[in-house]
Amino acid sequence: MGFDWQPGTGALFGVDNGRDNMGDDVPDDEVNRIERAAHYGWPYVHGNGVKDPTHYDLMPPGLSPVSQFHGLGGHVAPLSIRFLRNQADTALNGTALVAEHGSWNRSEKAGYRIIRLVFEGSAAREEVFLSGCEANGEVICRPVDILEGPDGQLFVSDDYAGAIYSIARIPP
Repeated sequence: MGFDWQPGTGALFGVDNGRDNMGDDVPDDEVNRIERAAHYGWPYVHGNGVKDPTHYDLMPPGLSPVSQFHGLGGHVAPLSIRFLRNQADTALNGTALVAEHGSWNRSEKAGYRIIRLVFEGSAAREEVFLSGCEANGEVICRPVDILEGPDGQLFVSDDYAGAIYSIARIPP
C-alpha cells in the first residue's frame, strides 16, 4: 500500500493489507523490508507463513516467500509508512509512523490509529503514536497518509472525516 526509504540505510520498507475472510486475527497485515527479487507470499502465503486456503496448493515449486518483517495484527489496514527525518526530538528521527486505516470486517474494530515503529537491529517494536479515532465501536476518523514538513510538522489525511490534521510539537 505505502512505502518509504529508511534514513541512514536506504532500505525500502512497505506496508500491505492481509487477506480477508480468514478470521478476526489472521493473517497479519504486514511491514516488509522490500528487497530485490524477493517474493512476499501473496497470494499463496500471508503474514508469517499463514497458508492461503485457496491458493497455497497452486504455489510454484521452489518459491520461498520471505517472512514479514513486522506483523501489525489482522485487518488494521495499514495504508502508509513514513520515516521521520526532521523532528526536534532527535529520538523520533529514523523511526517510522504507520497509518492504520482500520478494519471493516472484524467482530471487534482494530486499527484506526497511527503507530510508531522503533527499529532495533533486524526487528522493530511498535508504540501507539496517535489514538482516539475509534472508541467503544464508534469511528470518528480513519488515517490514510502522513507527510512530514521540513520543520517537523506532521500532516495526516483522513478520508472518513474528509480532513487533514496537523500535528506539531508544542515547546514546553
